[in-house]
Amino acid sequence: MTAGAPSRLFGALVLGGLAAIAVAFVAGCVYAFSFHDIGVILTFGGFFAVVAVPVALVVGFTVALPLFRYWVRSRQSSVVRPLAAGLVISAAAALVVRISMSGLIGSDLRFAIVTAVIAGPVAALTAWAVARRPSIPGAPPSSNNRWSGP
Repeated sequence: MTAGAPSRLFGALVLGGLAAIAVAFVAGCVYAFSFHDIGVILTFGGFFAVVAVPVALVVGFTVALPLFRYWVRSRQSSVVRPLAAGLVISAAAALVVRISMSGLIGSDLRFAIVTAVIAGPVAALTAWAVARRPSIPGAPPSSNNRWSGP
């Protein structure tokens, strides 16, 4: 692992978490679309995003960080691994949603879980794409296709 790999991994995970929060924002907007009022729609989107922050932090530090750290150290860069990580992240996020949001029932709970399941692979693929980028702007990707860069 190169000297810049830990900071690149952290940046990749932060952007992955932001991608998950963006998915929650869009899901909140879709959820409120039937109100036909842009203020209400954006308010619901903002609420979903705010609720997604602690879920993203918990799952990011307890699940995503160890998974991606292992794959960076083992120099595994196949797209299959982030997709598998996305499924694991989705399962963990769905569990966190189910446990922490016990006030939700019926279709609201299902919608929150589906949002968490969609956000997992989006976050993992975002983190994977960022982690694979070269550390020097404009430099071509590494010829050995490893996460730690050139």
